[in-house]
Amino acid sequence: MFKNSLSRKLFGVLGTFLMALNSFAWGPWDRGTDLRKKYFPEVKKSYKDPLLPFIHPEARVSNGQFRALIGALSAEQRRDLWKSLKGKEPAKAVSAGELEKELHWVSSSALTYPFNDLDYHETVKWVAGKVGVHPAECEGGTTFQLERRVMEKLFAKLWDKLTKEQKAKVLKDAGLEPSQVASYSTLTASALLATMATTSVLMGFPFYIMVAQTLAVVLATLGVSVTTTISVVAMLCGPIGWVIAGTSAVIGLLLLGQPNAKKTAAFVIALHSIKATAMAKSGVDISKYVLK
Repeated sequence: MFKNSLSRKLFGVLGTFLMALNSFAWGPWDRGTDLRKKYFPEVKKSYKDPLLPFIHPEARVSNGQFRALIGALSAEQRRDLWKSLKGKEPAKAVSAGELEKELHWVSSSALTYPFNDLDYHETVKWVAGKVGVHPAECEGGTTFQLERRVMEKLFAKLWDKLTKEQKAKVLKDAGLEPSQVASYSTLTASALLATMATTSVLMGFPFYIMVAQTLAVVLATLGVSVTTTISVVAMLCGPIGWVIAGTSAVIGLLLLGQPNAKKTAAFVIALHSIKATAMAKSGVDISKYVLK
């Protein structure tokens, strides 16, 4: 009886999130096109995204560096991050302080929240462990690397749900060559992620397009119509969070006062997507900062 009751509760929450998502307006990324070439046809070497000085992909981000990045975000970016934590539009513009406070709240237990400050790197490390990132990587990885690992775990959970034809379309939309599309569309998630470690094109920005497109395909099979955008990766993490958090974390989410791994993971993926987009627009080779 407990298992059936728990299943009904989880599916009820999932359905609520999916209906909420269906009412969101997504950005201008058209499916069925070569997104990489369309939106990043030629990167001007002189262009530097305003966020670039605040990203620090090579470091374990300090509290000061995290606060500086949040403070440098646009109002729209802070709104998207707020939505990743709350699952709904904010009633007003969100300040950097409000965003940090909300992240601290959802990633802390009710007992420890009043007695410590948010440590973003430690929060990312905690989420990475929750979704199954290897302990050695959690201990040794940079903040950017662990954020990426969290996103890879989400991708792995969804990739194997696609048909070969759907996989081929996702790979084509990411700008891969026909020979690569034919080869990679037959791979399982674990095999594809292993291949990424030796394939620079998959280590870079095309991976983020693949994640967004895969999520769009999975949601379409559930009857949810969305237009893919890079920020959709984070926003869609909400309803699929039950999957990526794992069984033990899901049970923990149902207990009063427990840290909310699902919402924290959504925020981590949202902020990482913002960072990756800024780096790609500035011509930065993302693959240099990804764990092999």
